[in-house]
Amino acid sequence: MDSHDAHEAHRDSPVIATIVALLLVAAFSYGFGILDGGGVTTTIYVIAALIGGWSLFAVWVLDRRD
Repeated sequence: MDSHDAHEAHRDSPVIATIVALLLVAAFSYGFGILDGGGVTTTIYVIAALIGGWSLFAVWVLDRRD
């Protein structure tokens, strides 16, 4: 965790970090969809929501702590 906290990129530009996080969620969701047979299922939506929610929480709450 120390190496993650060694830079302040998320604190300095949380909008860019949010965009990157959502792009990563989209990429992983697409990959999970391909692995699941090419379709997007409810399970993939749930996984995307969990990963996206945690990513946004990390960017906007955890990385902005003093």
